[in-house]
Amino acid sequence: MNTVVPAKGQPYDVAISTDGTQVAMLSREFPKPSIEVTSDMIEVRDVQSGREAGVVALPTMNWEKRTQFYMSPTLKYCDGGKYLLAFNGPDTLYVIDARSFQIHASILVSELRLRLGNETTGLRFADIPMLSEVAMDCSAGSAVAALGVWADMGVASLKLFDLDKGSETADLGGIFQGRNERYTGDGMAISPDGSKLALGAWRFNGEGSVVELVDTRTRGFLKTLVLEDKTREEHQLTFAGDGAVVAGASERQPNWFKPAPHGRTIRVWDFGGNGTVRTLGWPGTETYRSFGGSASGEVVFGYTGVESYCDSCNGGSGELKIGDARFTVWDRASWRAVARSPKLRVASHSCPWIQIMGSCTEFELAPELRMSANGKAILAFWPGSFPPPDDGQGAAELQVFRLP
Repeated sequence: MNTVVPAKGQPYDVAISTDGTQVAMLSREFPKPSIEVTSDMIEVRDVQSGREAGVVALPTMNWEKRTQFYMSPTLKYCDGGKYLLAFNGPDTLYVIDARSFQIHASILVSELRLRLGNETTGLRFADIPMLSEVAMDCSAGSAVAALGVWADMGVASLKLFDLDKGSETADLGGIFQGRNERYTGDGMAISPDGSKLALGAWRFNGEGSVVELVDTRTRGFLKTLVLEDKTREEHQLTFAGDGAVVAGASERQPNWFKPAPHGRTIRVWDFGGNGTVRTLGWPGTETYRSFGGSASGEVVFGYTGVESYCDSCNGGSGELKIGDARFTVWDRASWRAVARSPKLRVASHSCPWIQIMGSCTEFELAPELRMSANGKAILAFWPGSFPPPDDGQGAAELQVFRLP
């Protein structure tokens, strides 16, 4: 294990390079005494030495004068580590050369036109009220990136981008036209070679949640996995190689005032082989978040934590209790668990800076995990609360585990 510490502050998102040798950290400052103006910075550090490899200062943004988006994730390495794709809130994507640390291209999300149904309407992202979270992903081995957007107003759009050119190449907003289903924003991922999209969709014929595979070149549907979730559960998706999709659950479901179910597992769909679906996890653990696979598809990993939920804690608001947080790595050829981490630190924080309702004293936070594209390293990151606590216990510390 290696420890990486940012020069200052606490990053709100991180990414690990394709070969696992560098960590990129995205942090935010408020140069003026107002939360309406922000200045984001990407700091890249070498894992082995901990030394700074480069810094990218992103342009200062004024949130008051821009359309605001909620992007997930906000930082990722793409195309064999050639690019860093970074979302600089409130509405701009930057394509950064990961070797020179210079901005290669920028994409203003609010100016993108949407294709709804079978025709291009000329409607912009900025014209849609009540816009929900926008999903972002880029391929590990090519210069293809994707955006997926879903909103309560019945809007769903999918866009593809060429990172070399920094421009849009396709709008897949009409692919669900005539089908008794629609993209609902519950999971979106792009394959390592950029040829396929995995989309979380909802079927109105009673089947409920499904995962649809879409060919990015022909814009046709390839295969479907019915998840048998009939009550609108949110899912997260990622690829393990070009022939398998991994599906897990969100920590909170659409009715987020109630705790998520327990006994969860992640599912690996071998659509490129015999089509089987294998569940990973075991009784007594929660294996549902912070998961993924190598770009080759040889290994899959997932958070494996012992958790409980205290309904009466925090004045009845509830609180997640984490007894044992780890990660496990499985070999896809044998499905043996080939690596398991030591017990990971669980961060304890005071209430989030925005408490919508109810009382709260503190909450426990398991680390978020990222696997390098080569499958040889896993990054553990504690996003924490804002502003970050000054408790002297390494709240901003990141840990990188080298795998055999």
